[in-house]
Amino acid sequence: MWPFAKRERNRVEAQRDATSLGNMLLEVGQISPEQLVDALKFQDENPDVMLGEALIRLDIVERGIVEQLLIMQQAKRGGRRQMAEVIELAAAGTRKLASAHEELRTAALRLNGKPAKVGL
Repeated sequence: MWPFAKRERNRVEAQRDATSLGNMLLEVGQISPEQLVDALKFQDENPDVMLGEALIRLDIVERGIVEQLLIMQQAKRGGRRQMAEVIELAAAGTRKLASAHEELRTAALRLNGKPAKVGL
């Protein structure tokens, strides 16, 4: 389930919108224009898929990067109610990551008697 608000797709408007996900990803150097075109083609073939999800499914961008940029997008657009939901989602993801990190450290300790040197 994609937790972010779905808006009517308007590619012409999105090209001019500095806060569109595609433009934000291009601006920070996470994707190339060619990769964006690939994701848009994927979206054409899968109309229910949002751009961020298309980029993730095509292994172009990691989910965490997309989620961070969507949080930034919501902040720039001023969506307060949705912002709270997005922050809650991000916090839940951080808790899952911390839990997985601790499980890995515990497993390494059981296997070789010393803590794993794993950074977040």
